[in-house]
Amino acid sequence: MARKNYDASLKEELIKKVSEGHSYNQLAKTYNIHPFTISKWCKQAGVESKYKKRYIDDDMLISLIYKLKVASLRDLHRETAIAYSTLINRLDKLADKGMIKKCRLPRVISKNSKGKEVLRGYIGKTIYYLSDKALSEWIIERASRKISTDLKKSINNIFGDIGIKIKFD
Repeated sequence: MARKNYDASLKEELIKKVSEGHSYNQLAKTYNIHPFTISKWCKQAGVESKYKKRYIDDDMLISLIYKLKVASLRDLHRETAIAYSTLINRLDKLADKGMIKKCRLPRVISKNSKGKEVLRGYIGKTIYYLSDKALSEWIIERASRKISTDLKKSINNIFGDIGIKIKFD
């Protein structure tokens, strides 16, 4: 296949657009130029895309979950910019190895459940955590007040349905 020669002004324009925040893929679709070509021009010009992939190893991912105590897929995606499908695969492997724990909170929680407020934003989602103790601490922090007996029962009912016993000290 013959090499294409591109006009210097086009190269400069694309390098400028990358420096302004456009992605290689966006520009590749618009200008019908392979993203690798655009990235090569930018590298030669010393310009980095803000979308440059960052590699986050398993230890860094586990450290992030440790820092957050409990994390949803969305939380981890926001922090790492790793694609959802890649995150799911990596988190599943870590869970299979026993390095992290995961559980899916029920989609439906009783209207009368006092635990619903504490779990807002996580209902129906898979959550990742390192230990049951970290999960308990996270729930206590989210409750942000003295936890009543009713609230403890409600939370234990929610988690009990998926096999997890929350300890309130």
